[in-house]
Amino acid sequence: MSNVVVKSAIPILIVRNVTEAAFFFHDRLGFAVDFLYGDPPFYGSVSRGGRRVFTCTMFSSRTSQNWQFARHR
Repeated sequence: MSNVVVKSAIPILIVRNVTEAAFFFHDRLGFAVDFLYGDPPFYGSVSRGGRRVFTCTMFSSRTSQNWQFARHR
């Protein structure tokens, strides 16, 4: 075992529309919209209570092709 300590992890949710997702988190769940990146936005961040969630469109030309995705069934 190493002495590495993970202090935090930020989930990245794949969404169809980053702007709509950000405002859902804001309007329905009380999150702050930290940023929306791109025109139209393809990446964004929302936060609440010191916790952050990133949102990203899956097939954006700007999204890394090397990402690994975990799927829950």
